[in-house]
Amino acid sequence: MVLHTFAALKDIFSSSFEISNFEGKVENLRELLISKYPEAKNLLIISRFAVGSNILGDDAKVKNSDVVFIIPPSSGG
Repeated sequence: MVLHTFAALKDIFSSSFEISNFEGKVENLRELLISKYPEAKNLLIISRFAVGSNILGDDAKVKNSDVVFIIPPSSGG
């Protein structure tokens, strides 16, 4: 699975990175990322996850073949 991050998450993760052999719910992916990168917890718990142009709920399933975008809240002009 390829993941893309934006804004402040790029300070913790690469803008694009991979996770191997994950299939499950968005909430499980979030928990996995928090366990590997505890410094990202505060941002990950308020970030949205998307595949393509579809924002996913925590119960949505993601597959190993998906390209997932992790979108933290942002502000500015």
